[in-house]
Amino acid sequence: MDVSKNLNTKAVLGTFMDAENNPRFDDADVVALGVAFDVTASYGKGAWWSPHAIFDASQQIEWEVPIFNVPLASKVKIHNAGVLEYPRTLSRGKVKIFDGKKTAELCRQMVDDVYQMSKNTLKTGKLLFLMGGEHSILNGALNAMAEIYKPRDVTILQFDAHLDLRDTYWEQKHSHACVMKRARDHGFPLLQIGVRDRFDSAQASFIKKEKRADWIFFCPSQPLQAYYDNAKTLKDGGVITPDNLILNGEISERQTGKILSKVTTPFVWITIDVDGIDSALIQGTGTPMPHGLTLSSVEHTIYSVLQHCHKNGIKLLGFDINEVSPMLRDPDKGYEAANVISTTTEMNAALLASNVVFWNFLDRFQK
Repeated sequence: MDVSKNLNTKAVLGTFMDAENNPRFDDADVVALGVAFDVTASYGKGAWWSPHAIFDASQQIEWEVPIFNVPLASKVKIHNAGVLEYPRTLSRGKVKIFDGKKTAELCRQMVDDVYQMSKNTLKTGKLLFLMGGEHSILNGALNAMAEIYKPRDVTILQFDAHLDLRDTYWEQKHSHACVMKRARDHGFPLLQIGVRDRFDSAQASFIKKEKRADWIFFCPSQPLQAYYDNAKTLKDGGVITPDNLILNGEISERQTGKILSKVTTPFVWITIDVDGIDSALIQGTGTPMPHGLTLSSVEHTIYSVLQHCHKNGIKLLGFDINEVSPMLRDPDKGYEAANVISTTTEMNAALLASNVVFWNFLDRFQK
């Protein structure tokens, strides 16, 4: 399938963290691809502008990496593949609703496009960096990984406020609320971190059926005493593992160790829905949620995972950052830095992405 009709290679000048230069695909270590899509976003819209916003924010980050004080680009080349753009859901300040048939058609088109571009990148062994858009953009990469690798050989590490384990949502199989169910349908091992303990009975039943409780690290939404008072119910429920409850948004060293012990496959993919981070830190997202992870805890865990991968010969295939919704003053004008009330969310996303790239290639700086 030809993706060129939806691919805007002029959406952003330069590349990630560089407004002037864009290394050739063949010379790159990392391929950055934006996916402007938020058709199934069920609450706040605006993630369509996320790739453009993250690219813009990244170009305000100092080129030199911490500790070594040398430009990231001197050791790691990042190719900007462009932004896949689909119909916007905001028009004249109003939300545009597509009917079920059109939504399914747009989802299929987006998933196929991301699949093709992900496949082309993953086959070369380059690190793939996807910028949503909503979380459904991951579906295409999942399909590509399932074709190139055995799904059981790729652990998906998810940071998110939501399980995303619904089979369908509003009759859509490729909804943002279903992407991790699609991952499990493929057979990918799945670690879920930062999920708030509010979810429907169908997802609870799925957790019990698959015995997934030990693979989920919840952020509690109730006072800690409530869990002590109902310890037996919690234990008998088979959905929440008490030892996995993340207190005050900080993943403990013991929990980090447990996470690392479950990353045993030859390959890893990291998916970051920014609503997994506490809403006090991440406000520009479709469904901001309190009681979330601290940004420093997310960074520490990802760093630990990548160090674990390096020591054990595990390869990071790629990562995605999604559900960033720039806080626009005037959505009719499209994304422009001058129209943004706050750039905190996209700057946090850009900094996190730059760190993931830096940590993945840390050995190049240590030589």
